[in-house]
Amino acid sequence: MQSAEYFLKRNYVGASRRFAPTVIISLAFLLLSFFRNAVWKNEVTLWKDCVSKSEKKPRALSNLGRAYFFARSLDDALIHLNKAIRLNPGYSDPYNHLGSIYKVKGDYLMAKRYYEKAVELNSFNAEAHNNLGAIYREEGNLSLAEEELRKAKALKPNLHDAYNNLGVVFMDEGKLDLAAREFEFVINVKPDYAEAYFNLGTIFYRKGLIEKAAPCFTQAIMINPKFVSAHFNLAATLYDRKMFREAISEYERVLSLDPDFVLSYFNLGEVYRALGDRTRAVECYKKFVASGKGGEKYRIEAYNVIKELTGTQ
Repeated sequence: MQSAEYFLKRNYVGASRRFAPTVIISLAFLLLSFFRNAVWKNEVTLWKDCVSKSEKKPRALSNLGRAYFFARSLDDALIHLNKAIRLNPGYSDPYNHLGSIYKVKGDYLMAKRYYEKAVELNSFNAEAHNNLGAIYREEGNLSLAEEELRKAKALKPNLHDAYNNLGVVFMDEGKLDLAAREFEFVINVKPDYAEAYFNLGTIFYRKGLIEKAAPCFTQAIMINPKFVSAHFNLAATLYDRKMFREAISEYERVLSLDPDFVLSYFNLGEVYRALGDRTRAVECYKKFVASGKGGEKYRIEAYNVIKELTGTQ
């Protein structure tokens, strides 16, 4: 799970530096609901075969529902998970999986109900504690989130998501050193965990340690070349080191991966402005404003910069 913290470049009049970073936080949290389609298509085949041989076994139905969920077949997942519950209403796992489905659908209230039911039925369900912690964090209840994530870690010490997620909660609480320990632990035991590198890089960036932040974002990208947020934040570190052409390439990469990641246009405007290219800067700011996204506050700021650069009122 990533903290999904993005660095937006802004111009502060009278500041000691012309351009200073501020942070935009998007509440994204890595649940045990990350889609890995190739793997889970095979899991669907496996558990379909099991269900065909034992149609009334809740565990097989629950696992098939989980496999459908990871394979993005949410309707099929719902059908089989509800069948499992009808056969055994006291079985915790399908409630946890249903919670993840509703989380993906954006129905956090239903997700929370199912996660709470899962831990009520089985207090040793580490994955459900992890997922419930994620929901509490979304609600802003950091103390409950921390409590649930600590339980998940204690119950299942190899549940890497719980360590990463607890680190994100610590970040929210401003406990950066504690957060860094969680991310470093994950990286040590699971070196291919891209989100942990991303989050550790974010901590270094917050502390102004740009030279340490950049390698973290780079490593996250090496693990997952389509990690849009990592490309975006790497671009911010390049900007801070006055590597403007490289920053432009990264922002353009972000837009090629996700055309809706319009904050890149704002930051591209700042980069071209730093290069003295007013024409391209204005083009980028206009694209940002025209998108209607990225927050009204920043669209107003971009609009004002356009007026400043073009000499219009």
